[in-house]
Amino acid sequence: WPPLPADELTAEAADVADALSGAPAADAPAPALPRPPAAQELKTFLTKPHRFTFASRDRVYATMRTRYHETTRQVYNECQALLREEDAWSRNWASMTSMLKK
Repeated sequence: WPPLPADELTAEAADVADALSGAPAADAPAPALPRPPAAQELKTFLTKPHRFTFASRDRVYATMRTRYHETTRQVYNECQALLREEDAWSRNWASMTSMLKK
């Protein structure tokens, strides 16, 4: 049976890796650990319970992967909206204080 992929639950796989590129050092993700050698597909006698177990595992993993990507994109979009609002507030504050200084 084939092993589960090791690189699908990452920011890169969810297309939000650019959000982490400008993160401060305290918030930056930890450096990646060295990847273990690729697992070889096991060859063995499979019974119906084995096949059912692996099919269930694959279904659950696919659901988890989809939810992870959706949640990651949602959080990314919410953060981007908050950053835009903060930027607009900062620009507005700067213009108001410059008017008071005049």
